[in-house]
Amino acid sequence: MKRLAISLALLAPLACGKDKKPTTSPDDVATPGDAADTPAVEETPKEPIEPDVPQEPDPPQIAEGAHQYLLGHYQEAIELLTPLYADLKERKQYRASGLAGGWLALAHAQIVFESGQEPSKHGLEMADRTQDPEVKAVAQLAHGAMLLGNEDYEAAQAAFTNAAGAAPETVAGALANILRAESLIGSAFGSSASDQVENPEDLVSAKEAYAAAAAVAKAGKETDALMGRVEEGLAAVSRYQGDKPGICTHATASYNHFTKAGVSDFLVEGPRGLADKFGCKLPK
Repeated sequence: MKRLAISLALLAPLACGKDKKPTTSPDDVATPGDAADTPAVEETPKEPIEPDVPQEPDPPQIAEGAHQYLLGHYQEAIELLTPLYADLKERKQYRASGLAGGWLALAHAQIVFESGQEPSKHGLEMADRTQDPEVKAVAQLAHGAMLLGNEDYEAAQAAFTNAAGAAPETVAGALANILRAESLIGSAFGSSASDQVENPEDLVSAKEAYAAAAAVAKAGKETDALMGRVEEGLAAVSRYQGDKPGICTHATASYNHFTKAGVSDFLVEGPRGLADKFGCKLPK
């Protein structure tokens, strides 16, 4: 989204900064109908479908792919997960292929949006088959990314809420609240053509979502990578609410968390850019 001057995770394909160019041409971007046609995970409890082949433990590359995604190493995540996803899908590994597909779709959403459509759809199908909470969470995260890429903020928020509810005490649950907050920042402006906050109540809701993410992140894994995103988002909210001291407080905290986590320069660019713009002093 052109109005956001920070590198909020799932909004990156829409050009967060006003001077950034989109990674795809307008003709390449999927239409809202493409994402809307993706089947949603049903909320009514169902019995899992028993696979007709033996199911193996999750390969460690899935967790590594998720880790690379959280560090902002999106191309590395894609290169790691693409062959793994294809193999797991071909061998009918329901849970593992669903997780791999979801994280792969999330990584694709940062580079070439439409490439995430197929693995996102498969993740939803595997969530429905397995009724596994973690698969549901990751699948809904990916589905929300597809919706958010089409600026369907309301539907994206619903998907991220479903993801957070499916596995609330997990990395996926924390990330779901972060992405829900980002979609709320988007909807606060009404549309990407607007430079004015039209729905200020959405900024308040975004802060609540970031707080929920922080509670999980501080008690679980990937703490610094997740908290860097939380603090960066809070810096953005402070900016749009006219709270300059809050911008510096949160931008500095985000920079410190990101530096400790060892994230990509792309992610560090967000808090550093805000600090430069608003005269915040970052640690050397």
